[in-house]
Amino acid sequence: MAYPNRLAADIYDGDIDGIRDRLDEDADARAADRSSLKAITEHLAHACAKRLQKSRVRILAARDESSSERHPPPISIFVAVMPDQWKVHIYIAGIAKGPTAFDNLTVKGEGVKKPRTNNWDPILSIGTLPSYGVSGVSR
Repeated sequence: MAYPNRLAADIYDGDIDGIRDRLDEDADARAADRSSLKAITEHLAHACAKRLQKSRVRILAARDESSSERHPPPISIFVAVMPDQWKVHIYIAGIAKGPTAFDNLTVKGEGVKKPRTNNWDPILSIGTLPSYGVSGVSR
């Protein structure tokens, strides 16, 4: 599957359609299929920045699958959008394994937190978000 809003596979910092996109080393280290994961992560981060009308996006974690015994792990991409340093978890579903792993990927929601807050912003957040850890928003 092609993702138009991404950097070339060997570029980790650059502009996409007027939005600066940067993939941190920590996020890159988590990539399983590096080029596909990088492309879809940049594509979703770009779409998020565009929706929030921000000029820069920094990818902090790609496909975060952290878990606990109590809660099943929602899969998310963690980004910061600037200016304003809003933190966004982009919750995704439909990931499989192998060369077509991302063909059925869907975005379930985007949880936006403004600086110095622990709650999802109810106006900026969209979709269905986990209700633990921070106050949930479901639209």
